[in-house]
Amino acid sequence: MGGPKALLVWEDAPLLLAVLARYAGEDIGPRIAVVSPAVRDAIEPALDARRGVRLVENPAPHAAMMTSVRLGLREALALGVARVFVQPVDAGPPSQEVLQALLLGLGKALAAKPVVVDRGGHPVLLTVAACERILAGQAATLRDALAELGPGSLVRVPVEDPSVLANWNDASGFASRAGSGSSGAAPDLPRSGGGPTGSGSGPTGTRRGPTGTS
Repeated sequence: MGGPKALLVWEDAPLLLAVLARYAGEDIGPRIAVVSPAVRDAIEPALDARRGVRLVENPAPHAAMMTSVRLGLREALALGVARVFVQPVDAGPPSQEVLQALLLGLGKALAAKPVVVDRGGHPVLLTVAACERILAGQAATLRDALAELGPGSLVRVPVEDPSVLANWNDASGFASRAGSGSSGAAPDLPRSGGGPTGSGSGPTGTRRGPTGTS
């Protein structure tokens, strides 16, 4: 992709900031982004106190995704959230409708994920109990971690937005979703001199009930 996915341009802003903006509703917070040192150096100057974003640095950004997930979940639980959205940056900004569907569909389950024609996508919504079980386990992937929650613990919520299935691994896939107005190149932000270029991702906590907006 030519650089960190988190710094790809989405509607004239770094993709990570575009994703975080979708979680800016008054009933959703705090927002936590798990990032590489390079992405942190690039993104941090663009953040201000009004964004309410916490950056958690992953010192091993090339490790498996679950490393970032666990770092984010620990931070979210330490902040006392009630539920947590897990949103990979390379899935792109979620729609308000998807977030609301997950919050409404969770019910008494431990976790909820959006489904389009029987295919599961992102983001995933987790309860505190689910977070604790995932942190206590040794699952190598989020899919495995959800399976280990046990029968009936995960509710699959049907949605009509196929973008929940996105997983950009090449520039053409990103460009087709971002549209012609997004170049795919990193914006002109301050950068660190070197270091790993892992993508940003991480949980976003929900404070209250299913009335929050993205």
